[in-house]
Amino acid sequence: MISHIVLVKFTPEATPEQKKMWREEIIALGQKIEQVTETRAGEKITIARAAHLDGGFEDGVILTLADMDAYLAYVASPHHASYKEKTNPIIAAKLVYNIESK
Repeated sequence: MISHIVLVKFTPEATPEQKKMWREEIIALGQKIEQVTETRAGEKITIARAAHLDGGFEDGVILTLADMDAYLAYVASPHHASYKEKTNPIIAAKLVYNIESK
């Protein structure tokens, strides 16, 4: 199983509507790309004593895929390319981290 973790920092100009659009677009990938078996997203929790540990990332999502072949199909999907084209203008920084587990 692959956990595909995506964290983003938005540009200073990104509006609340654009930030909401980013989340909607990445969640929609789970509905459009059959290799995605689960999508998890929600509101960021900030704990005062550990606020400095989040690296300034503002939003994130975890997509689950069955295996490396499914991950590679997801990355190659035209839906993934469309998501990046639509959302990249409002992204100042992105962290993508993949974990393979059994």
